[in-house]
Amino acid sequence: MKECTRYTQITKYDHLVDISYLKKFPEIYDTITKYQLQVYRVADDKYQYGFKSYVIYKHLMVFSQQYFLYKGKIDKQFLVIGQPTIDSVSFSLSPTIGYRSAIDLAKSKVNFRQKCISYHLGILDINKGISNATVDHKLVWKVEADGGCPYVILDANTAQVYSIDDCM
Repeated sequence: MKECTRYTQITKYDHLVDISYLKKFPEIYDTITKYQLQVYRVADDKYQYGFKSYVIYKHLMVFSQQYFLYKGKIDKQFLVIGQPTIDSVSFSLSPTIGYRSAIDLAKSKVNFRQKCISYHLGILDINKGISNATVDHKLVWKVEADGGCPYVILDANTAQVYSIDDCM
């Protein structure tokens, strides 16, 4: 099989599901538009309605953060998980390492098995999941095969690799 040489940049973060149902609930829908969230699941059952979303900061995906917002149908209480945005970052949102170098480095770390590759610039809290650690956001490239796996996330300024999944 011939290697795919097509590289696709991901820059749009349209919703991954139909959110038109949520327009009936301004207290929910307004949050989506205010924070420019990328909704990937809409909930509507006998107990609650709401959504799950990915967080976007200045048109960049925040790979380490999601936001969920639900409202109870009976008690009218909100359930919020996560934050809809991140605090402003103290670094430039322009990478010093180009996407081609990021792709070459990712290819040296995992076998993309002749799959076509997409890449996108984003933000990652490298301390996410470490208890009592302070937030440490970095500008990163995520290089992934079509379908999302394998992937490599690396620093867009230092080329340090933060995450790899070879899907094996």
